[in-house]
Amino acid sequence: MADQKQSGGTGSDTKKNTVDPELLEIFACPKYKSNLGIADDGSSLICRACQSKYPVEEGIPLMLIDKAIPLCQEDL
Repeated sequence: MADQKQSGGTGSDTKKNTVDPELLEIFACPKYKSNLGIADDGSSLICRACQSKYPVEEGIPLMLIDKAIPLCQEDL
């Protein structure tokens, strides 16, 4: 465990903003209650039904309707 702390944590930094795939199965869009996908970079959860994405901060999705970001054409 001490080795992990001394290594600088570079491996865990890349996963800091991603969601556990098992949790993704549980989450639903707070507005439309539809399934969510994860963005390619893992920085947000995407709802195609309402064309919105919900940001992920430190591995925690912000599943509040007022935090939703409208999808742009590149996100589709």
